[in-house]
Amino acid sequence: MLRQCRGGDGVSGRRGRRAAAGSIGSRCGRWRLSAADRVSGGQAGAGSGVMNLCGKAARLVRVCRNAAANCFGQPVVVLTYHRVAVLRDDPEQLAVSPDRFRRQLEFLRSNYPILRFDEPWGKPERMSFVITFDDGYADNLTAALPILREFDCPAAFFICAGAIGSEREFPWDGGGTPQRKEFRTLRPDELRELAADPLAAIGSHTVSHPRLSGLSPEEQRREIAGGHRMLEELIGRRLTVFSYPFGNYRDFNADSVAVCRECGFFRAAANYPGQYHPGSDPLAVPRHLVRDWDADEFQSRMFRFKYL
Repeated sequence: MLRQCRGGDGVSGRRGRRAAAGSIGSRCGRWRLSAADRVSGGQAGAGSGVMNLCGKAARLVRVCRNAAANCFGQPVVVLTYHRVAVLRDDPEQLAVSPDRFRRQLEFLRSNYPILRFDEPWGKPERMSFVITFDDGYADNLTAALPILREFDCPAAFFICAGAIGSEREFPWDGGGTPQRKEFRTLRPDELRELAADPLAAIGSHTVSHPRLSGLSPEEQRREIAGGHRMLEELIGRRLTVFSYPFGNYRDFNADSVAVCRECGFFRAAANYPGQYHPGSDPLAVPRHLVRDWDADEFQSRMFRFKYL
């Protein structure tokens, strides 16, 4: 998941590319991965020891809580993808290669039920998984959907409405114009094609991908309800699910949840690790971010997600 980095004037553009004022994400400063999601990092800060200790304690609490909940019912684990592509430059590690995505789906489909994000989950008899994508990249249609079809796997696609048909890249991709082919977002006709597939559920992801907790309640309403309305007009049907941009604990707040409730969303996805059980908050569903893991690493992670 991406997190805000204070300061700066937009993402420092590769080849001099910068996000223009008012463009997607430009109000929110620079973007980077949260420290918890980095595979490798630089020098630790002075407080890193305390932070690591707190992180381990929180993880232990989560493991114990999930283990207790699993005694009374099987968990639903929601996975977050962004892209299915092979990129020369992927600093935020958002892309999973088509070959690895295929192997990941093969493992999931062979071992677990795959549920839809936009349908009731009830009380599963077995640990179950849900597949989701954030942002609205073109490869969701051209690369991910054909592989999902191979395994008859449903997926939810959370679309940043302001990016549809835009000529500007997302800030974390460089923020420049025109979009380079490998960073292209869906066009309106492509979004409608994706929405028409029975395996795809379309969800809202705001208008411009801001950090919602940094906005006033009225600004949040414009982002959440506005993006919802734009997408419904584009695809011609009601949308019932949502994903908070960035989605960590501090990236949205009670006002965000209240607007989601006003919009009538059936379910909303966050972006911090955890499980969903009957009685969990349907407007703050935890998700696990998936990287470009090989088959062995992916299988190991899926087993661990039963407790994380």
